Amino acid sequence: MLNFPLIDSYLSEHYRVPASYFDDLLKQQQSSFLIGLKIFFNFYDLGVDKCEQILKVHSATLTSNDPFKSYLGIAQSAILFERRQVDEAISVIKRSIALESNNKWCHLQHYYLVSRTSLPETADVLSELVNKFPDWPWAKMERALSVHSALHGEDAASIIHSLPQTLRNEETEVFLGDVYFFDNDQHYRSFKHYQDSLKIKENSAAWCGLANYENYYNEDKVAATKCYQRAIEIDKSCTNAYATLGWFAFYDGDHQKALEFFEKSIEVETTVDNYWDLALFYIRTKNFPMAHKYVNEIKNHWGDTHDSAARILVVQLSEDDSARDQLIASYIDTYGPGSEEFLSGIMADANMEL
Repeated sequence: MLNFPLIDSYLSEHYRVPASYFDDLLKQQQSSFLIGLKIFFNFYDLGVDKCEQILKVHSATLTSNDPFKSYLGIAQSAILFERRQVDEAISVIKRSIALESNNKWCHLQHYYLVSRTSLPETADVLSELVNKFPDWPWAKMERALSVHSALHGEDAASIIHSLPQTLRNEETEVFLGDVYFFDNDQHYRSFKHYQDSLKIKENSAAWCGLANYENYYNEDKVAATKCYQRAIEIDKSCTNAYATLGWFAFYDGDHQKALEFFEKSIEVETTVDNYWDLALFYIRTKNFPMAHKYVNEIKNHWGDTHDSAARILVVQLSEDDSARDQLIASYIDTYGPGSEEFLSGIMADANMEL
């Protein structure tokens, strides 16, 4: 008989475990535990059709008293999610959690599903994961990496450094690179972490990190451009790269090329930053009707918030600042404490001072 607690301990400290590892164990003993986690660790390498076939074959031999039946929900939900049946995928993993509430892998899968669709309950699902399994390396890693966590900077970095090296992955290294990038005393460490990320797996985030470093610290725009271009080759939806190349082109005087980059950025992903880049482009080229168009798109998509109001105000002031003091005072009065600092940052984007 296999020692499942020992296997679980090994998997808990490894980010990548090949299908062959599970196949060797399955030769000794068939188990839903091994099937579910084989698919969890190798879903994209195997492909959705192969995973579905593996699950179907195993399910045909499943007994009603299988102690690891909940692990099949991990595989089933992954397949449904990949086939864009999101609600069904989440329902399946919730049923698996109800079947075995202490199955940490099911809780992790639940978090992955809701976070990848940006569902409102993402923060609550993460809290449940880390509170229920506070010492589990996977939970600690996801807490450190998540934007929904209360952790920031060095606190999160210390958790990443405490993880087994075998659990560190391309995402953890990019995260550490980003943390050290803004540390004036240790910024040099960020370059190494971005490189380490690429050694694990080539990814656009690491290439963008290297590009930012080359541009900001080394002041080498040529090297930075090559890194951004490589990021786009890997990930055609890398909006950060498109936007930055747009500003490179703008300051080189090639406004048409800059506009093409900014429009491509919007084409691949509609974000506040992407609309704002286009608005700033039109502010700087004195095309205020178009600048108004894109800040209004921010308002239309994300509502009449202090954020959208600040950007609309900046376009108004760029076009006509005759009522500057009154408009700024009205904005701060409307949106209250903290809005003044936010407005100051948005104005700085347009080379204005509060």
